[in-house]
Amino acid sequence: MIRRINIPLSVLCILCVLFGCSTPQATTDDKKAKAFEDLGNVLIRDGKSREGLQNLLEAYKINPDNADLNHAIALTYRELGQYDFSLKHFEKALVLRPRFPDAQNNLGTLYLMMGQWDAAIQSFQKAVDDLLYRTPHFAYNNMGMAYYAKGDLKNAIVHYQKALQNYPAFGLCYKNLGQAYEANGNLKEAVDAYGNAIQNSTPEDPEHPAAHFYLGKLYLKMGKKKEAKEMLAKAVELDPKAPFAEEAKKLLNTIKL
Repeated sequence: MIRRINIPLSVLCILCVLFGCSTPQATTDDKKAKAFEDLGNVLIRDGKSREGLQNLLEAYKINPDNADLNHAIALTYRELGQYDFSLKHFEKALVLRPRFPDAQNNLGTLYLMMGQWDAAIQSFQKAVDDLLYRTPHFAYNNMGMAYYAKGDLKNAIVHYQKALQNYPAFGLCYKNLGQAYEANGNLKEAVDAYGNAIQNSTPEDPEHPAAHFYLGKLYLKMGKKKEAKEMLAKAVELDPKAPFAEEAKKLLNTIKL
């Protein structure tokens, strides 16, 4: 004979609290939010930021307490120049997940774009202080940029060097280090840094032609006209539509060998 066990409703409620009782509606909503989020991220990767943001915001209506979703929204608002909205979602992402070094680093870049150097440095420092942060070289490089913008060349150089200690093939950072050395009057070190930027970047990388341009200008400053002409011509050849291309052409016209 099978005995029937009657479980009181109050006990069922307690079990739901302890172990979680999902409802069909909750599952449907989660799937719907995930679909909006995934579509939004795909559209953003395809360069359709506004359409992507629209989908992310639909996901946010359903699931506002998703740290990754808030981070994605913050990044999109930042790229669209909506800094106040971006800041709001970065801060919420970090409330939801206090140990989120990628968000800390990206919040710092927002502060850089807003010209808030000290706030940027504070965010980057929080990122590198997290031992589980897998790409601290990004935050160290960004911290160097913040110090450079403040005019603190010594600290800029120190943090660029820290970035390169973590990732020695960081072409962008070598270019930034070269600019800091040059501004500080360390011209030989600047030449080496720009050379490393060229060696550690590909022709498709915007920093590759830029490094040629900065090295060419530096050679011209040092009176090395032949080397300057070679570098400036290469910069124009690599990226004739770059922001520096017109200046490079004008400088080339002044060089008489």
